Amino acid sequence: MTKVSDYKITNLVKQRVSKENEVLRKVRLLAPAQGATISPPIGPILGQFGINIMEFCKQFNERSKYIDSDVLVLVVLVLYKNKSFNFTIKTPPVTFLVNEESSFLSEEEIPKYINLSSSFKIYKVKSFGISYSEFSGLRSIFGTLRSMHLQVCNDI
Repeated sequence: MTKVSDYKITNLVKQRVSKENEVLRKVRLLAPAQGATISPPIGPILGQFGINIMEFCKQFNERSKYIDSDVLVLVVLVLYKNKSFNFTIKTPPVTFLVNEESSFLSEEEIPKYINLSSSFKIYKVKSFGISYSEFSGLRSIFGTLRSMHLQVCNDI
């Protein structure tokens, strides 16, 4: 019979993070692609943590140059205690994509229906770079559509 002390505990010990690389905060924000500036909303968010705003704007605009400038993207920003940062750009929210798909309606009309082909386009955009089953991805999008009080109909 083996004892607990016989197990290698070294596999269970996590590497210690130095004080310089400790995470101060994780921030999620929506920003227009290629449109990061010092002005609000990005400037005040980063300014309160002492982050170099111009450096973030340069890096963000460079990374998002392949995306249309009128698209809102989700930015997950990790701020460290040594005033450095790291960020990832994610796909736009489903609600933004639904509003883009229903942009053919006038401003007074509230969309009540969305085509099945439009919802599949939204799924294709959201599933870019994510490996999950098509069924679960479409279910997630249909759930968002249901919460927006939209009904999915066949193409006419």
